[in-house]
Amino acid sequence: MLKDNYRLKKNKDFRVVYQNGKVIPSKYFVLYYKPNSSKSLRIGFSASKKIGNSIVRSRAKRILREAVRKHLEKITVGFDIIFIARARIKGIKSTEVENILVNLLVKNKLLNR
Repeated sequence: MLKDNYRLKKNKDFRVVYQNGKVIPSKYFVLYYKPNSSKSLRIGFSASKKIGNSIVRSRAKRILREAVRKHLEKITVGFDIIFIARARIKGIKSTEVENILVNLLVKNKLLNR
């Protein structure tokens, strides 16, 4: 679990990132990001009912959360980032999701190597 100061919680904050942020699609999730004014890092996770029941949705978010947690110290501060799980994430190993996540963050200069 991420600490509260790293979490994006409010619906209003999610909507701002959706409407004004940049979108990066991948095979297993969609990444939205937007610079924020507070110069802190806030991250949100989402999985819609299209993916499956609550157990499947929770597992998808848990996989994404763990991948982010492992690289949290290297992620560039000053951004609001949202990860939205896609249906393909259901049977995938967490290491594969982590590799794709790291590659996307590096490619978009959101991760310091």
